[in-house]
Amino acid sequence: MFEYNESSIQILTRDEADNRFNYALKAKLEKLYPAAHPDFVVRLINACQFIGYDVELAARKYCGKDKTIPLSSELVEVFKMLRDA
Repeated sequence: MFEYNESSIQILTRDEADNRFNYALKAKLEKLYPAAHPDFVVRLINACQFIGYDVELAARKYCGKDKTIPLSSELVEVFKMLRDA
């Protein structure tokens, strides 16, 4: 049986929390891109994690409308799959 005590508690850095928990990353991206719909942000994060795509890069492309970043057809397909599920 697992024993829970004070040694079980771990304080994470902001980056560690962002990497482990989508809600922290979601909150960060929503703050950076307030015009992006929360459901869009969640699907974008999930699609990136599914194919191993850089979430920050995708957010700059699709939430920040950075036209210098090339389109990822694989990311778009996975995003659509998640949207339609």
